[in-house]
Amino acid sequence: MLESPFTDTLNAIKDADLPAANKIARAFDLITTQTLTHFDHDIDLSRALHDQDKLIQDQIKRDTLAHAREIFNFCYRFMLGGDAWDV
Repeated sequence: MLESPFTDTLNAIKDADLPAANKIARAFDLITTQTLTHFDHDIDLSRALHDQDKLIQDQIKRDTLAHAREIFNFCYRFMLGGDAWDV
């Protein structure tokens, strides 16, 4: 088992009485939402430091992950119906 406060939530998702697809959706949402928050902080820091090159890189990383979430949600909706983030 994983060990950290963050992974307690992941372990709770893993142990929940849910279909596997819902567990995957919840875990993906948890991890990517947290990662997007980190990217937002990196973007704010790059702006504060007036580092345009780093800002562009940070925005690309954030937008790429946001797009991956859209793709995942599309696939979930197509295969199972409903929104992946509503499970």
